[in-house]
Amino acid sequence: MTSEVYLSNLKELAAANDSAQKRLNLICGAEVTTLGNVKKVKHIEDVINLLDGFPDCAGYSNNRRGKEILSLCAEDGVQDMVYFMLKPAIPDLIPETPVSGTTRQYSVEDFRSPMLRMVVETKRIRNKQHGRSVKSELHDDIAEYKNDPYCDDLIFFIYDPDTYIESVSGLVKAIEGEHSHNIRKLKVHCIVQR
Repeated sequence: MTSEVYLSNLKELAAANDSAQKRLNLICGAEVTTLGNVKKVKHIEDVINLLDGFPDCAGYSNNRRGKEILSLCAEDGVQDMVYFMLKPAIPDLIPETPVSGTTRQYSVEDFRSPMLRMVVETKRIRNKQHGRSVKSELHDDIAEYKNDPYCDDLIFFIYDPDTYIESVSGLVKAIEGEHSHNIRKLKVHCIVQR
């Protein structure tokens, strides 16, 4: 493949991605503004609306041309799908950044947006044991981010296709809300997709 053909294919892919993101924004009702060619979401609610489109994107990925495009059987595939969904609307989205922590030696946050002062943590529930222990895992993550002066909103995106979480409403109720540490307040949002 010549470099001209490769560049042409890359431009076509970028245009298709932009078109798909515009349609996804319309479907999800995400409010976006245009700054030149850069679109950005304005509020955390916009990010949550975009993430609500995950089942459509996963369905497309699983059924495109009769084969799976992006495997969602492991957490890294779910992270990739979330990144592809959010990056066009959040230009400063940074993937997998190591951060020092207070309760653990260090942790790896999945995605951060300095502009929105937000972190998105993705989880893929692996088995029944993980479904029972995920609440504790989320509380550990909350303890880390309560100390982060650059994070006002923490969004947990949990993919549980095998319905290993016994009570989704109980988990969301236990996790979502405002968590305080000293004078800092952290708003925690919890999305569970099946």
